[in-house]
Amino acid sequence: MRKNVRRILGAVLAGAMILGTMAACGAEEVANSDSAAVESSVEGSVETAGVTYPLDTDETLTIAMINDKPVAAVSKDITATPFAKAWQEYTGVTIEFVICEDNNAMNLLFADGNLPDIVIWTPYSAYAGGPQAAIEDGIISPITREELEQYAPDYVAVLDNGHPDLNRTYKTDDGVYIGFGQIPASKEMRSASGMLVRGDWLDEWGMEVPDTIEELEAYLTKSLEVEGMQTPFQSSHLLAPAEYGYWTSPFGLVAAALYQVDGQVHCGYAEPEYKDFIMWARSLVEKGLMDTSFTYLENTVYGDGTAVWHASIGSGIGTYMAYAEDPTSGLGENWHVRPMPSLKGEDGVARAGYAFYSKPAGGRIAWLTPQCDNRELALQFLNYGYTEAGKMLFNFCVEGESYFYDENGDARYTDWITHNPDGLSMQYAMAQYNRAAVGGGPMVQTDEYARNYFWRPEQQEANKIWPDNMGEEYTMPEFTVDPADAAEYARLAADIKTYMEESRVKFVTGEYTADDFEAVYIPTLKDMGLDRYLEIIQEACDRFYAR
Repeated sequence: MRKNVRRILGAVLAGAMILGTMAACGAEEVANSDSAAVESSVEGSVETAGVTYPLDTDETLTIAMINDKPVAAVSKDITATPFAKAWQEYTGVTIEFVICEDNNAMNLLFADGNLPDIVIWTPYSAYAGGPQAAIEDGIISPITREELEQYAPDYVAVLDNGHPDLNRTYKTDDGVYIGFGQIPASKEMRSASGMLVRGDWLDEWGMEVPDTIEELEAYLTKSLEVEGMQTPFQSSHLLAPAEYGYWTSPFGLVAAALYQVDGQVHCGYAEPEYKDFIMWARSLVEKGLMDTSFTYLENTVYGDGTAVWHASIGSGIGTYMAYAEDPTSGLGENWHVRPMPSLKGEDGVARAGYAFYSKPAGGRIAWLTPQCDNRELALQFLNYGYTEAGKMLFNFCVEGESYFYDENGDARYTDWITHNPDGLSMQYAMAQYNRAAVGGGPMVQTDEYARNYFWRPEQQEANKIWPDNMGEEYTMPEFTVDPADAAEYARLAADIKTYMEESRVKFVTGEYTADDFEAVYIPTLKDMGLDRYLEIIQEACDRFYAR
């Protein structure tokens, strides 16, 4: 198991830049939970195909996981939360939690060699070499299809009835399974972030939400006239419009980040169309519409500090509007935000390649370690999050405390969640009672959860507008680099990413000219090994689609 401790320790430094370094994170709809049908399911015995909960066992499972900030703000860690208590009660399994404060601490736990039964973490993005390397290092114990069918039938049903990439994502190239994933129920669940504009200003100026370059520039130009305005657009967030593709469609570019077309990998930062985009960004600076101080202060969105920025539906829009609704905020009753759609190309199509949950599977994965002595129990325990009762636990938790059923039989969060008496944001309050909003893990994020979390009109509007993208077509899969190429890939990814970021700044500030794109920028990328970098990724993607 400890044959490669040096590589494991290396993950402390390299883990964050190994897989999909310049690709953003993210199913066809899987079966949604029927709230009325599971109303009493967590109160007694729950029987699924071959598994009955609570499980009849006196054994304890140890689980290692990261200490999430919204959880720790109230309960120190998950151990003391109502969710943790309910998870053990409903499954019948006693859990001993091993809490790691951050990714470095998790990697050090692996290097120590004294592993828990289960780990809930992000091996694709945070473990050097990804899941395949973790298997070879004795950190992940792969699971066979036969084991899942026998002991985790509900998880198998979710995998088999969703997007084809679900099964591929949680498999290795050898056809064994990594573990249990966090699976969004629908595309709307995977597109929960985007660009925002000031709705009150649009109303005052008689303007519509911009969806073309011309309309965006008109809005930014008008914003300059607002007294006290620092900058209409803060350039520290140029990364979001470019990498996620929100503003690149008018230039014929899917996104600046990695994307694929019919399985062929592209790096938007090296595509010819990126030159047109980045020079347009430079023109915004020249017109005084974009700031180049590369600073961002959250509170500027509340005053006259910025006119367009990137945020999420939940912790972004929800937090902004909750603050605006507080009479002591001084913002006034008209202050509100509006979601901005991705800019359209000349053909009227917005090709935004990414969104917050653009991939059919994402987030943390729960896996077994080689030191798990009771695989049958662990698999049955992890299966619970994909049962109807388990979906209610992970998305709503305890009836009468965190949720109730309304007159129509629909699950609704209680006032303790939506209007917390201690002033907790909705996300922080939910973090005590479920894993859908914070933390994730072996579960399905249901549409019912989203409808409750995104209850404000501004959030509902965003949940309709932002999913209107082509992420299904263009988004990169969760590829796994061949361990033999991992060190080379890590070096190339780090060097190329750094140069692209530095060059982005030089282009928008004028240090690089348009001519430098072909004369300096692209040749430098080539000399740094861009072709080899893309070749490694292409080979990994080819293996992914062959699974």
